[in-house]
Amino acid sequence: KGLQHKSVIRKGVSIYAAPKFKGLRQSFPKSISSAPMILPTYDSKMRYDIDHWAELNGVALDVAIESQDISVKKLMAVSGLGLLPAASHTVTRQVLSGELVEIGVVENTWEELFLVSAKRKIENDVARKLMASFTV
Repeated sequence: KGLQHKSVIRKGVSIYAAPKFKGLRQSFPKSISSAPMILPTYDSKMRYDIDHWAELNGVALDVAIESQDISVKKLMAVSGLGLLPAASHTVTRQVLSGELVEIGVVENTWEELFLVSAKRKIENDVARKLMASFTV
């Protein structure tokens, strides 16, 4: 109650991995069955979405690592510890540098970020302007 929200970005999710996993592009998504996965914890909506997608596609997920921190997950993926589901904007630098490659797209799954502001008795001009005009 008393909160305002605004969606600022919605990006599709793909599976990314170190170049040594590039061969998994063949026959995706079945090819990633039993490959080590670096997944978000169940505190994240994406985890439920990935589990659902895997079930619909007959993919057996081998959960090697669970973490809430995207920076830690990216470091582990770059180190070759497993496959990482992520929105493209979170791994742009690693993909451009060749540290990660896209293995395949997770259909009908996305990451959405919101701005959230609370209504106040005295309006904050900066917050009002951001809510009205912020874009990515």
